[in-house]
Amino acid sequence: MSEIIHLKERRKSQCKHLTVAVDETLDQVECEDCGEVLNPVVVLRDIARRGLSTNH
Repeated sequence: MSEIIHLKERRKSQCKHLTVAVDETLDQVECEDCGEVLNPVVVLRDIARRGLSTNH
């Protein structure tokens, strides 16, 4: 008999993920406001579209 895997339903967040933290060890980006782990490529795309620069 096959094992059944239950996937947690993901609901679209109302958060705009404007403040993010980059974990260089895990190579992941997390929203500091809601805690959602984000796709790093999508974060870069959104930054480019908003025309924001990063702080050094």
